[in-house]
Amino acid sequence: MLSVLSSTRRNLLVIATIGIVVQCSISTAVAQKNDIEIQLAFPLRMDGRICEQLEELWKDGKLTCSREKMLEQIEHPVHQRFELPAPSTEPRSGAEIYKIARESHVRLGHGVRNDATGKWVFNGGAGYVIAPGGIVATCCHCLETPPVPADPAFPDRERTSWLFAVTMDGKVYPATSVLAANDELDAAIVQVEGLPNRPIALNEDVTPGDTAYLFSEPFGVRGYFSNGIINRFYWLKDPADPQTLAGAARYRINIGTDWAPGSSGAAVIDTYGNVIGHVSRISALQPNSGEEPSRPDSAKADENQKPTPRESRGPQGNVTFMVLHEAIPARGVRLLAEKALEPPSEEEQQPE
Repeated sequence: MLSVLSSTRRNLLVIATIGIVVQCSISTAVAQKNDIEIQLAFPLRMDGRICEQLEELWKDGKLTCSREKMLEQIEHPVHQRFELPAPSTEPRSGAEIYKIARESHVRLGHGVRNDATGKWVFNGGAGYVIAPGGIVATCCHCLETPPVPADPAFPDRERTSWLFAVTMDGKVYPATSVLAANDELDAAIVQVEGLPNRPIALNEDVTPGDTAYLFSEPFGVRGYFSNGIINRFYWLKDPADPQTLAGAARYRINIGTDWAPGSSGAAVIDTYGNVIGHVSRISALQPNSGEEPSRPDSAKADENQKPTPRESRGPQGNVTFMVLHEAIPARGVRLLAEKALEPPSEEEQQPE
């Protein structure tokens, strides 16, 4: 009799457990909203649709911002009028901030055509729209790209790379000009023709402890959204007046959101849906590095590169204790935008 009761209890327990598992599975299946985007498994650089659009733009003569033109305009920016939107003061939910971040986010790339095959290769960082008319802020180092080597099939033909932007729905738009760039600040402003993305406002009124959000593509992982807090503001060099462009270029923000190579130029966003800075670098705190952390990696480093986990080798080993995430403050971006709106001086004017 005891054996039968024990068997019955076991059966009931199994049935109850199955019921819990089934119920959990059903709940999980219906927990995701039908309109939430499910990200593709492969990185943007492997998306054949991007290459097809680049080829079409190239054939139509719409890729106009070559590497040579871009480098010239970094030194002699194009003067263009635009208007920055006012910061929002309305608190937003995490889901609303995700939508705002996604709508303003673009990938900025340098595309190179293989003349023998008509195929394209490209890489780059991120950017965010700060004003109507396709006005995009990004890192200055995201505009850096090496000279393009000659195509072995056409050794006498000059080759170059072309600057372009890709929206989160996979549409390609040609960049036309560089409006401002500051290497010390690690910020630049470019214009992208026809870009429909929603502008996002800049906000400087933030403090350590405030919540921050980031939408980016670390190592090509599409649409990764994370949050953290502002850890600190700090000087890279001797202090200067932070209300000036020269002073703002000297300080940074540490922020506790997640980023990696491929995230450079992506907007860090506050709880009101405003930009408080953008991704710039990653700094590793390692033993024997003194008080100043080692700074080996820009967050833009080639996203083709595989992340390499470090193995602990004891107190004197090459082990990373912390990783600091360095962002460019929104104040610096605003001051750079205001400088871009000023008529160029004689020294800044483009050569004839």
